[in-house]
Amino acid sequence: MELEGFKRCMKWLLDAANMAGLAIECIITDRHLQVAKWIRENLTSLQIHFYDIWHISKSLKKKITSLGKKKGNEILNEWCKSIINHLYWSASSTPDGNPELMLEKFLSVINHMQNIHSGHEGTLFNSCAHQPLEGERPRKWLTPSKNILA
Repeated sequence: MELEGFKRCMKWLLDAANMAGLAIECIITDRHLQVAKWIRENLTSLQIHFYDIWHISKSLKKKITSLGKKKGNEILNEWCKSIINHLYWSASSTPDGNPELMLEKFLSVINHMQNIHSGHEGTLFNSCAHQPLEGERPRKWLTPSKNILA
């Protein structure tokens, strides 16, 4: 049903855009697999297809919450909101939509949670963008040996 509704909306939108002399260059959808496949196969003129960050963050939060319930991983519960905020920041602070840069920014959260703010593994984003952190922090840092995200 969702796919059929999407097809009808896209037909109407493309017809309206053509009549107005406009081109649709990107589209943002939820992570519906059939819709993504249909876009890939039928809208080849579409340059970019993004997923709505809210749907990604909802899925990530579920996974973090699940990991945080395991014995020894409780510290993740303290970091869950910050991880989700970091996901939003990674997307919103990359206006050109560069997926490699967004991924490197997001993965830097693992180092950040260990109080490591420079020397990240990526080539596009190798240090945190914030000012040096001073004073006591409201939650515990993860220890580098703690492999709860694996």
